Amino acid sequence: QFDPPPGALTSVRDLLGQVAGGVDTASVNVQRDEAVHALNVAVGELPDDYRQVIHYRYLLGKSIEETASEMNRTPAAIRSLTDRAKKRLREMIARISS
Repeated sequence: QFDPPPGALTSVRDLLGQVAGGVDTASVNVQRDEAVHALNVAVGELPDDYRQVIHYRYLLGKSIEETASEMNRTPAAIRSLTDRAKKRLREMIARISS
């Protein structure tokens, strides 16, 4: 399981919004609270590179450039890695929700 840093709950909710595709209805808001736990579990099960990019970008709020520096990659690689990590999270959450 992934344990976000203290005070990161808002960031986890923001990440969930990103993974859900930015949909923001009343029913989604209710379900979002329940999905935070599932998201934490899913992030914890990601491959290391995916988990790291999610951690830097969404939980620590690092820029693409800062994340690239931290992970010793190019900004283009970080953009691609972020997209793949979010796609994997969407798939994992869909599987959990089914």
